[in-house]
Amino acid sequence: MKKERAKASPERSHEERWSDLTWAALNDWAGSRAVTRGRSYQNRGSVHDLGMSSEGELVAWVVGGSHYATRVRCDSPGPGGRGASRLESSCSCPVGAMCKHAVAVIVAALEILEAGEEIQRAMTEDVRWAIAAGAYGGAVLEAASKPSSLEPYLRSLKKVQLIEL
Repeated sequence: MKKERAKASPERSHEERWSDLTWAALNDWAGSRAVTRGRSYQNRGSVHDLGMSSEGELVAWVVGGSHYATRVRCDSPGPGGRGASRLESSCSCPVGAMCKHAVAVIVAALEILEAGEEIQRAMTEDVRWAIAAGAYGGAVLEAASKPSSLEPYLRSLKKVQLIEL
């Protein structure tokens, strides 16, 4: 991650917008405690199945006390590259947003990008988007916290329930 933000332009790719994120901006957004804890989570390998949407939004499972679906978005700075990048997140953890899980996802993505690698694409129908956004509760979250048990749960649903998902 960069210490200082490079000039951004509206034509920058999603990967470049993420790469321009600074530690100061991340600290301002989530707070130093969440950043420290999020870096620790990422360093111990707690981020799994990281993906990026075609719009540049990140989604991943983060293993903490449970498996949490976490999504993070980085919007470009204002016109002419003025101002800081704007971060938004949602997570199925009790905090719900701007949490250590979101920081862990960001740090994992930045490490991939800094290594010159590409982040795998996440499909729009990936259930993690909705879980992180809080669209589901109860049985879906319980099943999703154990990814290997999600398929049997989904198979048990009726067609109308699957369409609602």
